Amino acid sequence: MEHLVKKSLDINPGLRSGRSTGEVLEGLRREAAEGASLNSAPPAAEGRPRLSKEERRKQTIRFFLEQKLEEFSEEAEGIRVRQEQLAREQRELQQQYAEDITDFLGMMAGGGDAPEAREVLRNFRKFLADLGLTEAEAIARARRG
Repeated sequence: MEHLVKKSLDINPGLRSGRSTGEVLEGLRREAAEGASLNSAPPAAEGRPRLSKEERRKQTIRFFLEQKLEEFSEEAEGIRVRQEQLAREQRELQQQYAEDITDFLGMMAGGGDAPEAREVLRNFRKFLADLGLTEAEAIARARRG
């Protein structure tokens, strides 16, 4: 929790009111333990009006949520980058397997034109579709070599 308080104070140093991070954290703990009583907050700095307890509570909640938003955004971006990498790896894997299949069919006597090859390919339609390949495309690629 201390890192959240530090970041909140970095974002809005006015919340510090001359207190150390530890004192602010202790004040928040005391407030929570006393049922959100903010009467023990230090007086406002000279020249600045003292904030009401409702306004201080709103600021505390706002800064907490801003911190969580920042943390979530960073983590979500990391996940998005990893998802893109995994999608790229999957496309490469699909291409490699599609090439392996068409190369193998091309090496077979009769290649993809053999009735046996067509029959077997029909049994593996879903697998071919997972690779982004149809039976006709596999046969055509096998012919081209």
